[in-house]
Parts: sequence; structure tokens; C-alpha cells
Amino acid sequence: MKIKSKIINCSLALVFATGMTTAQEEPKEEKTLMAKYPKIENLYFGAGLGTNLGFTDIKQYAYWPVTKFVNEYSMGGHGFWGYQFTNIFSLEGSLFFGGIKGVDREKGLWFEGNLTELGIDAKINFTNIAFSTSGGNRNFSLYGMAGMGFNWHKSVLRKLGAGDDNDEIVRVEGYESSTNTDNPDASVAGVLNLGIGASYKLSKSFDIFVQSSIRLMDTDKLDSWISDNGTLDKYNYNSVGVIYRLGNKSWEKPEDDFIDKLSKLDSIMDGFKDADGDGVMDLNDQDNLTPEGAMVYGNGAPVDTDGDGIADHIDKERLSICTQVDADGVALDSDNDGVVDCKDAEPNSEQDCQVDVRGKCIETNASIGDKDGASGVTSGLPSVFFQLNASNIDYRNYPTLTQVAQYLKSNPKVNLVLVGHTDVSGTDNYNNALGKKRAQSVANHLIKIYGIDKSRITVSTKGASEPLAKANTARVNRRVDFLVGE
Repeated sequence: MKIKSKIINCSLALVFATGMTTAQEEPKEEKTLMAKYPKIENLYFGAGLGTNLGFTDIKQYAYWPVTKFVNEYSMGGHGFWGYQFTNIFSLEGSLFFGGIKGVDREKGLWFEGNLTELGIDAKINFTNIAFSTSGGNRNFSLYGMAGMGFNWHKSVLRKLGAGDDNDEIVRVEGYESSTNTDNPDASVAGVLNLGIGASYKLSKSFDIFVQSSIRLMDTDKLDSWISDNGTLDKYNYNSVGVIYRLGNKSWEKPEDDFIDKLSKLDSIMDGFKDADGDGVMDLNDQDNLTPEGAMVYGNGAPVDTDGDGIADHIDKERLSICTQVDADGVALDSDNDGVVDCKDAEPNSEQDCQVDVRGKCIETNASIGDKDGASGVTSGLPSVFFQLNASNIDYRNYPTLTQVAQYLKSNPKVNLVLVGHTDVSGTDNYNNALGKKRAQSVANHLIKIYGIDKSRITVSTKGASEPLAKANTARVNRRVDFLVGE
């Protein structure tokens, strides 16, 4: 039933959602430039400012900058423009300007120069790779970049003196051996750019970033010094800056666009949810807190087989014969006499009073007595009937025997005398024996099947001496009656 209900619910949701999206068409608006050319929204621009540190042949320490006499740090700045193809990949073109310096006290030399660089870089967003399926907006992103370009540089190599422009010029880049400083042509070299950075979203349009890159140059002349081992020069550029995004497009995760399109359907589907998993959608469920495994009706209400107001999954007596029950669904027995209130003729019986199946007290002191120990008072229990000339118990008598067993277990101080009867179709001796055999058959059933103590049962016979019907072979004469024992 649950599977069918869910299929119907989903079908209704899709039909309803289709009608809603058709009816709620967006109003027509005047087309803007971005509406006419939607790809423009992927464009962005930025600028940064930072420091350069050269790693050339003219350097005092391999990995540590010198700041005394000659400061090896130089300023630099760059501008860039980019196009974002996906939430992970984008391309950028950049233009860089900056200075470069270096000093080597052992050689007694230092240099300074200017850099201009034009390049193109591919940028990969590591954060969106790692969290491409997660929800929510991420303001922080970590990215890597790689690219290439061309570098125009001019540099002057000087002897180390006071550390200013008055130091003797050893060489000017662009001339093999010259001290000419009359604006020589800049040298051109290829450059490979590798970098890493992090950005933070300030708003839909603006980001700030910090990044570091190493520029590997295809030349050994950045410092106007050519080494013997042919090691190529390189420099490090660290910067901070700002990015402006033209279209304000969110690239948080690939499924964002799909989720936006389904937002209306999601709101509709809320009404078709099944919070308690009972197969009935919440919209029509009269009980949204049905526990797992509980059977329910079509309206979601838990099944109550006996109609006593207690759901089957907590009802300890699912087939109560009364509607007056306790919190566990067990029929009430106000006087604790073993007979439920709805069947009790005396619902206020005195304590320790022995009762019959109707709940009435048994007057044992009114005994008329007989040799088999019967008080002469009927127990109120129904008789068990037999086929002609038979003593075996017919299955149709099982409900009666169950009632007798319940009565004995509810009244542990009561003993019963089982009196067997026959019709008049046989001799007296035969009938007396058959009556006792029938009573013994009933006693054996109560003892073996229901575990009744045999000391509480006495077997007796009346043969054909006490018929109920006038007809000699009437079935009601072939019976076993239950009398209260002394």
C-alpha cells in the first residue's frame, strides 16, 4: 500500500507542478545588453598591488632577502581581465609592471631594473572541486593558476658602493659589454607563471584576493649577469587586490541552476511529503506521528481492530470484547473477579467472592450435596455436547472449553464437577459408563491442553437419568455439565 501511495503522490505533484509553472509565466521585460548577450555575465576584471623579489645570480642569500644598503624588495602591480567558463575553470589575461633588485656582497655587485609582462593564465578553483556537491554559498575560495607570456626588462648592473645611482655601472642589459645608459632597448624573454591564491566574497559583485606567484624566465640576463652554469633567472610576485564581476553570476556549485528551477516544485512537493513513512501523504494524514511499522487506514489513522480506541500497535488485547478498556487496551474488570465489566452481571462483587461466568457470586452455602462432591449449584458455564454413542470431543466444542479454562484460571479457588449425561438409547449400565467416559474426556482436555490442575476437577455421571429434552435421542441429552464443587 505504501509503494502505491507514493507513486500516486509523486504523479499528482508532477501534474500540479506542470500546471503551476505554465500559469506563472514571467512577465516580459525590456531586453538589456546582458539579456541580449548572456555570456557577458561571465566576464570579470581586477587589479592588484604587491612586491617583487628576484632570484638571480646577483643575490646574497638563496632564499632570504637583503634589506640593508640595497633593499631587494621592489614594488609591482598588475591588472587583469578574465572569463569564467565553469564554477571551476576560468582564463585570465594580465598586464604587469614592476621593479627588480638584487645584491651580492661577495661579488661586490648589485643591480636594479624594470619589468613589463603580458601573459595569459588558466585558473582552477580548488574549493569548488572539493565541495562541488555540498549545499550553501561559500564566501572563501582557494585557487591555483598557471600560464605563460612575454617579459620586457631593463636592468643595470653596478659595483657595490653606497647603494645608489652613483655606483659605477658594470653592464646594462641588452648590450654584451657596455656601460651605455642612454635608454637601451628592453630585452624580451618568455616567462612561465605558477601561482596560488585565495579570495573572499565581499558582495555579489566584489571579491578581494591575496596571491603569490613564481615567474620562471627564459633568460639569464635579468640581472645583467650571465652565469657559467646557465641557470635561468626567476622572481616572486606577492600581491593583494580586488575583483569586479560584471554579471554577478553565482558559481558556487554546478547544480545551483537546476535547484533554482526546481524551487517552485520543491515548495509544492512539501505538501506531498510523508513525515512518518506510513504511505499516506501529510496533506491527508490524520496522524503524522504514526510509529514505524504501525498499520494505518487510508486516512493515515492507525488501525484499531476491536474499536476500543486503542491503536493495534500499542493494544495488548487487540480483540477485546469490550470498549471499556485501560490505556493498554485491556478490558476493565472493576471488581477483579475475572469477568470483564461489559459482561459482568455484578460489577461490584465482594472481594474473594467466587463468581460464575456471568460475574455473579456463587452461593456455596446453599449446597444440596451429592456423593461426587457437587454443591448442586451450576457454574453458569455452557455444556459440552457429543455425537451419538461417542465420547471424543468435537472441534465445535473448543470455544466452550476455552471459556471453561478461562473461568478456572480467573477463579483459582473454585473446583468443578464434570457430570456426564446420555440419551436413553442404551442400557443403564452402558449409559452410566458412557456418561463418565464423556466427563473424563472433557477433564483430560482441560488438564492436557490448558494445564488445569487435575485436583480441581471431579468426574461424575448421571447416565440417562436427567434428560433435558423429551425426545429419546435428542443431542442436548448427550452432554457434560459443569457444577461448582465443594
